[in-house]
Amino acid sequence: MVTKAYLNLNAPTHAQGSAGVAIPNPRLPVSRFGVRTVVTLFQRLVAWQRRMAERYTLADLDDSVLEDIGLTRADVARELRRPFWTV
Repeated sequence: MVTKAYLNLNAPTHAQGSAGVAIPNPRLPVSRFGVRTVVTLFQRLVAWQRRMAERYTLADLDDSVLEDIGLTRADVARELRRPFWTV
């Protein structure tokens, strides 16, 4: 079920938030996929990319550094095989 908000032509289109960020007027029509959905998706994509970068950085470490942090090459290989969306 799709619901639409009504457009109030007398209302301002945006309000000023506490951080100086424009806040959309809740009376304007809202799409099914709102701003919050897009921001959440973007944050997940960034987290996934960061996680994979950290795993590849871990794979580039020397054996002596891995020994210092208590990991083996097998631990690193296991971490690299994990899907990017898992922590």
